[in-house]
Amino acid sequence: MARKAFSGDHVKELPKGKMEPYRLWFEFLKLAMEIQPEKVNKKVYEPWGDVTKEKFNDWFPKNWQKLFALPASLTVIESVNEAKGYFEDEKSVIIRIDKTGPVKRQIEDFKKILKLHRDTKPRSLPLRPAYEITSKRSMNNAHLRAMLRILAFNHKHKGKIDEATKAYYGWASNWNKQIEDKKWRREKIFIPAVLKVFEREIKSYEKLIEESSLRVKKGDAYYNARRDTNRFYRKAQKILDNVSRGVFPGAF
Repeated sequence: MARKAFSGDHVKELPKGKMEPYRLWFEFLKLAMEIQPEKVNKKVYEPWGDVTKEKFNDWFPKNWQKLFALPASLTVIESVNEAKGYFEDEKSVIIRIDKTGPVKRQIEDFKKILKLHRDTKPRSLPLRPAYEITSKRSMNNAHLRAMLRILAFNHKHKGKIDEATKAYYGWASNWNKQIEDKKWRREKIFIPAVLKVFEREIKSYEKLIEESSLRVKKGDAYYNARRDTNRFYRKAQKILDNVSRGVFPGAF
């Protein structure tokens, strides 16, 4: 079953509007701590604590507000002292809502009040969270997760790109088949096209070796696929390096 979306509460909210990008940042950091701990800026990540001993679902509820969140655009005020703080905030307006009133009418009234009191003039620079996800392109979580996993497989296979690609493809394909066979309501693992092509060329070469008693050379199709896959690996490594210095995902 797909993970339930979480964008914050009525006090704080996540700028990205969902949890998954922050899960990926956390997991890239854990991998960086395992693969290249000497590159990780420990001072930058000191407020995160020792993530190597944590699971994301345990770590996130304790840390999301102080690390990633901004004040919610709508807040439920629960005390007089809290209300006083908002009275002094030029960017806020306090609205009373009758909890027993007709919802449809209240929504329309809320829109009218907000339109009347909305301030469209920027007064200051926008607030930024302590740790901000930065990307100049649209973030594709499935693509980023594939990069994360392929880095882990590459590390496990000591940088042997052929073995790492076969291992990732086999693992992802087997898992996706289980989803289909068992009719699980889960998202399938994304397999990038470049890895599919390279895995196919690897298998073709291995089959030729089995079927031939002569020495078989790798063809242009194999080397072209390997080149494209290497480019994909380098992009994944760039993200890991970005994370190591405190940026996610950054330019890659």
